[in-house]
Amino acid sequence: MELPNEIPSRFVVIRTLAIEIGIILALTVMVLFALNFLKVIDLKALFAPQASVVKIPSVNKSPQQNQFRPGNATNSAQNNLDFQNLRLIAKSKALHFAQTISEFEGEIKTIETNGGEDNATRRKYEVRIELNIGSESATTVFLIPKEAMEKVKILDSKKEKLTTQDIKVGDKVIIRSNVGALRQYPNNFNEIVITKE
Repeated sequence: MELPNEIPSRFVVIRTLAIEIGIILALTVMVLFALNFLKVIDLKALFAPQASVVKIPSVNKSPQQNQFRPGNATNSAQNNLDFQNLRLIAKSKALHFAQTISEFEGEIKTIETNGGEDNATRRKYEVRIELNIGSESATTVFLIPKEAMEKVKILDSKKEKLTTQDIKVGDKVIIRSNVGALRQYPNNFNEIVITKE
């Protein structure tokens, strides 16, 4: 009497198992690529070699004069590529309004109230204030053109009005400027508030 061939041979079992593993691997690869395409995971981060030691550059501990040249917050805003792009968008009538508000606190290093032209930016000004900011002897320069003088408020700590003659070298001040990002210097100032502490 012959037994039916109910028990599959080892070859058939191994072949079936290999096919199932192949299908699972193929599906896993497709899912990984789909997730990478949808930016849920980053395949490069999974397979790229990673550095085990991060090198940090040495820092010069000696004091040095840090100058933000041209240092003028307005000038930085006007030369920034993003603000130039804003002007292009505004020309297409999509952007109607953009402004930059900055506030610096520090000690007046130099102040000129007789007008002139800034050497770094070649811009004319009515008032030029160089301000020591931070603890690293960093400075920044504020140029206030003649066209913006009517928008300047100078106040003391009690919010009483002062004039440019009332602020001097060594005074601690807070300078807050509101600049229209879509307009050109010198017509880009909305408001400048200088508060003497």
